[in-house]
Amino acid sequence: MKANQKTFALWFALIVLTIFIFRAWDVKHQKAITDFNYSKFLHAAELKEIVEEKIVFIQDRGEIRGEIKSEFEKKYGGTQFQIPGNISDKGYEEMQKLGITPNYETRNQTDYCHLCL
Repeated sequence: MKANQKTFALWFALIVLTIFIFRAWDVKHQKAITDFNYSKFLHAAELKEIVEEKIVFIQDRGEIRGEIKSEFEKKYGGTQFQIPGNISDKGYEEMQKLGITPNYETRNQTDYCHLCL
């Protein structure tokens, strides 16, 4: 393979990879609810508009991640959310009152890009 062909193949691969990454990011953000907050989360939970199995309390950051049922996507402008919220014992009790048992997750806040350098 000639040097020009190798260069062309490299640039082609980089362009395809860039397009793939952009599409993956774009699809994820199309489903994200932009104006969701804790009070809307509690209201949606009371109305049973949340996918109960998808509620996750992220302990390291004090955030709640979850999904809205697909039939309410137009109402909220998406299906996925990640918001700051009450993940303490009181937050757990509030979810239990609504018949929801949240999952817990711990995320390491290390930025993995720095590890590559």
